[in-house]
Amino acid sequence: MRDSMIEIMDERARHLLTHESNLIMKGQTRSRAGSIGGLRLVFDIGSMDSQSVENLVNSLRESQVMNASSSGNFFTAWNIPIPLDLDSISELPMTGTIVISTQFTHGLGQTEAKSINTIQQNQAKETKNWLNFSDRTKNKNYISSELSECFSDESYWYLVKFPGSEGGSSGGAYQLTYAIDKAPAHEETTSTSWVLHDIVDELATRSKGIWWNPVEGGDEANPRIQFDASKPLVDLSFDPHNWYLHSPLAERNRETMTKIEMLQSEDSNLVDELEYVLGRMMRPRRPKRSLGIEAGLVAGYEEVVIKQEVLSPWVRKEFFHNIALFLYTRSPKYWRNGQAEIWLIDRMP
Repeated sequence: MRDSMIEIMDERARHLLTHESNLIMKGQTRSRAGSIGGLRLVFDIGSMDSQSVENLVNSLRESQVMNASSSGNFFTAWNIPIPLDLDSISELPMTGTIVISTQFTHGLGQTEAKSINTIQQNQAKETKNWLNFSDRTKNKNYISSELSECFSDESYWYLVKFPGSEGGSSGGAYQLTYAIDKAPAHEETTSTSWVLHDIVDELATRSKGIWWNPVEGGDEANPRIQFDASKPLVDLSFDPHNWYLHSPLAERNRETMTKIEMLQSEDSNLVDELEYVLGRMMRPRRPKRSLGIEAGLVAGYEEVVIKQEVLSPWVRKEFFHNIALFLYTRSPKYWRNGQAEIWLIDRMP
């Protein structure tokens, strides 16, 4: 089936990788022991304009894939840059479907054949168990119960295979989805992994009187408020200060990861680069802003402006950095340092 799909593409776009929906049953350790539930092929269309992409997809939809009832569904995907910059943060929507993926180490850094073999045998099974960020049965130290409510139990597991890696898996990936009834009323969406509206709403409400105060009487003509999130809301798990990326556990795991990377690559420059990336993500940058009419502030609508101008961009950044740090540090023995990715995907009509 995969070869038929590649043949139909006819080199009109470069094949990057394949997601193989793979069901590894409980107690099994090798990826080949699972049954294949479907394939997703990822192609590079970065150099194509929107009309060329539309023409390509229309052509593919009319094609017949061997051993398949149809040519399947089509998605666009954005590989989110980590760490995030300001432009990328502004482009992130408040709802979406994400695929998180990592590459296997295949025992890199181990010197004994037995240790290498053990890692190679277990890496697919353990990645299937641990990579689902939202699963608190395996990751309760990395995500709070409140934050996990942004996700649902419905998730899709894939083995990642690159061209030329015949017979072997290069990594694992999860597509995370959410319960449809969690969608905000104003959002028309059908399959979304993460919903940040609840976090922003809760922060805006609970921080009143601590991070900000309403416009004082008599200032309606020239309203201005000071927003300062320097003081953490220690009893509120929705406050990013209380998330994994700012925890003592994250710092300990960061140190472990760098030690393992030195064993794996013996490359001090790479370790320095990883330290820089993790440092940028973990550095606490709590917003402090002065908001007035230039930001659209009107007395009585302070929360609306605060959510739009301050909390939404901040929560989006921290949310994705939290997931990225999890991918970097959760299991460096099995997951290759610096090779984790977060894809934002959107189904094409």
